Amino acid sequence: YLEYSLDLTTTSTVSPSVQDVSSSFGLYAARGRIDTRDLDPGPVAAWGNLTWNDTLLAGTGVSVEYSQDGGGSWLPVQEGANLSSALPKPIRFRVLLATNDTTLAPTMRELSVDYRVGASGAAGPLGEAFYPWLAALAAVAAVGVLLVLRSRRGAPFRPSGLLLIHSDGRLVDSVGAEGMRDELAASAMLTVVLAFVRDSFAGPGGVGGDLKSLELDEREVSIAKGSFLYLALVSEGTRPPHLSSRMYEFLAALEAGYANRLEKWDGLRDGLLDLEADLVWFLQKGYRAAHPGERVHYHP
Repeated sequence: YLEYSLDLTTTSTVSPSVQDVSSSFGLYAARGRIDTRDLDPGPVAAWGNLTWNDTLLAGTGVSVEYSQDGGGSWLPVQEGANLSSALPKPIRFRVLLATNDTTLAPTMRELSVDYRVGASGAAGPLGEAFYPWLAALAAVAAVGVLLVLRSRRGAPFRPSGLLLIHSDGRLVDSVGAEGMRDELAASAMLTVVLAFVRDSFAGPGGVGGDLKSLELDEREVSIAKGSFLYLALVSEGTRPPHLSSRMYEFLAALEAGYANRLEKWDGLRDGLLDLEADLVWFLQKGYRAAHPGERVHYHP
């Protein structure tokens, strides 16, 4: 409800008069749905990971389904699911939006699906398959979705661990780190390797020589260097082209937001709980450049 009061004053014998009070409001639909058309990029050998970027408020929800028979039947799918079991044929998606409070609405900003081309399609430039499949769709609840179909020559990109390392070699925090036996030893090793590369390969005046990535069997470690922190992302599969810039953007935001606690870090993790939440966010969603112009969301 809306409650209001009117204060009427006068400095003369003339009284003010209120003839009418009105207020406008708007509500979202309780249910919304978005259906894509069939996505058929050509000689698909296998579908890959399905990811999306959404914002959910209290009492709101988003679910996604896919169909390969023109919408006759639908199968539910979770965010981050691998669709390699799906048939190598056209596929369409349906986004279902719901809210228990019609003053609030969920937001779905982007839906992305990777795919691997067959031998007949490998000769051409894979980048051509990306842009024709950008489709802006309108939802019943007035929420927009950008659908992106990405071609990948190799396996889908899957980040599994994120380490934040102080420039002196101490591990500040880590999340994920699937399969990493000793995170402290890994951070120390990375710092030594980075220092070696910088000292050995730097150009005139000490410029250059920063190591950007290294490979360990099927895993790749992508590295971003800041003023007093390093960010190392452990992953498998083909790196997205925007990953490096996204890491540097996120690291710059961390250094700005935590400068008073981390630039001259005392080694204690007290008061750094929000930092771990930031790292989890980046590992799960932030590495994707859904909105290249959007500010990185971190906890100051």
